[in-house]
Amino acid sequence: MTFTGFCSEGIALLGRIPAMSRSEFQDEKARYRDQLAEPAKVFVAAMLSELRSSVFPAIEGIPRTNGSIAPINNDLRFSPDKPPYKDHLLFRFW
Repeated sequence: MTFTGFCSEGIALLGRIPAMSRSEFQDEKARYRDQLAEPAKVFVAAMLSELRSSVFPAIEGIPRTNGSIAPINNDLRFSPDKPPYKDHLLFRFW
């Protein structure tokens, strides 16, 4: 699958997520999955291929949450003053 970008509705949803309660997020979870999480997996796979071919052949990544994609929720045990959800997607490669 080819990464074609994140849709504008998904980007708008990302801006609203930090203000959501847990129950509100559960109501939007399918939309989050379809508009952000699934395209993020495609993005990671595409970036991994590009990074391997042009930067560092041994670079690694896993196109899934808790792999190369950080969870959308903040760990409130360490930062109780933060909102429960992030306002961004975080990707990591190693």
